[in-house]
Amino acid sequence: MKIAKIYIDQKNRRLDRPFDYLVPDHARPGCRTVQRFSQGEKLTKGFIFSIEESSEYENSLKAIEALIDEEPVLTEDQIKLCLWIKQSYFTLFWEALSLFTSWSPLLKKKDGIEAYHLPEIRWLKLMKEYEGQPGNVQEKIISALRDGDMSYEELREKIPNLLASLKGLMEKGVVGAYRKKNPLLIPEDVEEDLFFERMETFEPLDYPEDEGIFYLEGGTFQEELRNVERLYYDLSEEGRSLLIITPDKEILSRVQSYFDHLGMKPQILSKESGKAQRNAVAQNLREGRGTLFITTPAGLFLPFSEFPPALAVMETGSYNYHLPGKVSLSAIDLAERLHKETKCPLFFFDRIGSVISRKKLEEGEWCSLEKAQEKSKGAVIMHMDKELREGNRSILSRFLKEAMLKALNEGKKVFLLLNRTGYARHVFCRSCGYTFTCPKCGMPMQARRGSELLYCPSCATQIRKPERCPECGSQAVKENGLGIEKAVEIIGNEFNDSIVSLYPDLSGEIIVGTSALNHIENYDQVGCAAALLADLDLNFPDYAAREQAVRMYTRFFARAQEEANCPKEQCILQTYEREDESLRAIAGEREKFFAEEQKSRSLSGLPPYGTNYVFSLRGRDREVTSRETVLFRRRLQNAAQKEQVKASFLKIFQVRNMNGACRFIVKSDDVRFKELVKKFYEEGEVESLISKVSIRIDPPTLV
Repeated sequence: MKIAKIYIDQKNRRLDRPFDYLVPDHARPGCRTVQRFSQGEKLTKGFIFSIEESSEYENSLKAIEALIDEEPVLTEDQIKLCLWIKQSYFTLFWEALSLFTSWSPLLKKKDGIEAYHLPEIRWLKLMKEYEGQPGNVQEKIISALRDGDMSYEELREKIPNLLASLKGLMEKGVVGAYRKKNPLLIPEDVEEDLFFERMETFEPLDYPEDEGIFYLEGGTFQEELRNVERLYYDLSEEGRSLLIITPDKEILSRVQSYFDHLGMKPQILSKESGKAQRNAVAQNLREGRGTLFITTPAGLFLPFSEFPPALAVMETGSYNYHLPGKVSLSAIDLAERLHKETKCPLFFFDRIGSVISRKKLEEGEWCSLEKAQEKSKGAVIMHMDKELREGNRSILSRFLKEAMLKALNEGKKVFLLLNRTGYARHVFCRSCGYTFTCPKCGMPMQARRGSELLYCPSCATQIRKPERCPECGSQAVKENGLGIEKAVEIIGNEFNDSIVSLYPDLSGEIIVGTSALNHIENYDQVGCAAALLADLDLNFPDYAAREQAVRMYTRFFARAQEEANCPKEQCILQTYEREDESLRAIAGEREKFFAEEQKSRSLSGLPPYGTNYVFSLRGRDREVTSRETVLFRRRLQNAAQKEQVKASFLKIFQVRNMNGACRFIVKSDDVRFKELVKKFYEEGEVESLISKVSIRIDPPTLV
């Protein structure tokens, strides 16, 4: 038997390391196992991380109970990526492993064990003619392979029940098997003449012939798609396939429609994909079958073939990959790591730009391709304080009303974006100023239209709306703040109620919605696009709030202009903010905004110039959790000072959407701080606490 290092499926971070076991000779890294673990000899699942020649515990090693997988469920590169995720994001190994194994077909084994299995895919080749008289099925196999090499899956589709006959031919040396690198495949249902005719209309992207990371910014979405298509044709000449990563379903759908229109039939993977489709895409990518794949960020965990596809990541500042309840992984970091491990060509495309892309370019980590001409016209900025001084107390400026009427008279739709849910943002007492907050998480309670209940937007707690103030007893309880439900009511009073609808209802002529309006697939009929109030997004208490607001509103107005030819004067952003670089960026001048944002984050040590470690402690007893948070923070701070590790510890605060939870943030650009946290786990500092501790690295939001 062999000696294997095996990660155990368990929750104790101190034990999240490989243990030595004896495994059968045919076991390989990437296979899963069942073995007895801990003092209770409990049966647990395991994952073979590596096969070793020897072990310091060689005389006392136990053998595994069973080998779940006959073939590895992860490639060698995926195992490296899995370990990198564990080390970089403080996840358990099996939490990282869960990102990958879900792509493989599910098999049920005895004892209730569920295993994922990916058989080795081989291509078949006719080596010589059969001597003598072959059987009927054997004759069909030989005839099919005379026309060219085929994969086993393709051959099985043509000839069912071929396994026994194929084995006989392989034993006689008539048919051979080999691993095949990704060939150039013309998409199905597309005439070769049409494919090459369109290919010749594109000048190739001008990028150096090395293994760098390339970036292209600017232009319209249509131009971005054409640049991705140019890349596809360049790669086709090299015999490479292309995997396009999109941030959300809406962009995936638009990219798919673009390539479908060209007859290219891309392979699609999204949250809506069924298990069969997911497995088929994973299998095809592993085999090297197909030339074009379009996925959400989950596609970064697909099993790459020996000849890995090129990666084209669109809208680089728009998303992270979220592992529910555990971590948020940076799609940019994951793509860069894949590039490092698999040597796959990597391209980033972004119309708007971001702080991180500018930093990467300045430091030479990315190579800039030619910059597309900026065509976004931006939006008209309307200052509502001026409207208020002139006597207009409506949520609609007079300029916006005129733009809405113009669009309606032309038979077009009006899209109004207000990125706040509910009816009223908070409920307070006009006599004493008391604000009603959630009894569980402390967030201000919101009111819904026509409801006697108040609800918490964070933890969904509901309470009945009180008639009197609990502080002073006054009946002067008032709902305040603007939510989309209240906006629909106000606009319905100013226009006709029947033409106003709340997204996702698209039946009205005036559609009011949150940032979800950006996910609508079709903007063709939009004649006016407006943001009712951008202030809350621009002033959200988070380091990346202004950048994300600029991206969100720029994307909203750009879609109206690019897809519906909506003129700039029909794209309006309302605000009470004074003129600053973020507003000018939404109006179409983004260079200065990003330069100032870079400078501010660099001076403050905020991502991407530093690392934010967000420590959350949670328990049933709020007092115990608060006390342990203070203790844990003090111990960590003392350890950092002792090791002379530079780190800035921010104050402790209650987590608003988690009952009995506390959180504190540490900012550090010293790489040794991560090692310090690992040491805390290894020495049991974290496990000694009653509260559960979770760590998030550079999450999208800190609050």
